[in-house]
Order: sequence, then structure tokens, then C-alpha cells
Amino acid sequence: RISRDNPKAILLKMADIRHRRMKSQPQNAPSLGSIFKRPNVDFAARLIDEAGLKGVSMGDAQISEKHAGFIINKGNASFEDFKCLVEYVKHVVYEKYKLVQAIKIIILKASTPALIRLSLYIVIVQKLGITFHVAKTV
Repeated sequence: RISRDNPKAILLKMADIRHRRMKSQPQNAPSLGSIFKRPNVDFAARLIDEAGLKGVSMGDAQISEKHAGFIINKGNASFEDFKCLVEYVKHVVYEKYKLVQAIKIIILKASTPALIRLSLYIVIVQKLGITFHVAKTV
């Protein structure tokens, strides 16, 4: 455990975490981040990977080749691309493991005047609050 009175140790720990993320998570394309909740039996990404879904695409939405828990935008993914891919992953994981794969995101399609410039936005609900990730803009 790192204490506040050791800033050098904190910086080293932060650099280590950043390095591990760079190695294990997709960095070369916009992403929805990690969207599937960890089930009690295993890591969601491992179940998705073992179900053969790494690299599977619907339109321009794709399960990351680097980390199966991430969905990336290969360029011009639509709301429907993301939504269909999430539902497909949930279906395949259920068929293979009889496990309902929950997601930790709420998907909203922009429809109000204040959000009209967004064709899609994703609200990722995390323990510490809510962060917004723009998957595609018009």
C-alpha cells in the first residue's frame, strides 16, 4: 500500500498502471472502454475471448483484438452497430456458458436539441460517478 507521504512511490505506481494499460487495452481506436460487468465465475473478457468473439465486427463496431472486454470504433460505427454487437456478445456468451452477461453501461441515442450534434453517446456508469465517452460525432 502506498501512502500520501511518498510521492515518488505514487508516481511509480501510476506509471506502472499506465504501462500495463497500454500493453493490455486498445489504444489505437476510439473505444467504449470496458463495458461488460465481471461475472462471479470468471473475467468477462476471458469468457468473450474463449467464445471466439475477439475481432468480431458489426459494421464498424468491433470486439477488440487486444482485449475482448472492449468494443472499438473502426471508423464510422453507428449506434445500431454498437447495440447489435453488444447484444450478439450477450447472446453468444449465454449460449456457450448459460451465463447472462451484464453490461455496465447505459446506451443512449442523442435526441434532444442540446445533444443534436452527437449521433451517439455512451454513458458509462462507474463506482465513482458518471463519465461520458463520445463514440461518434456528426
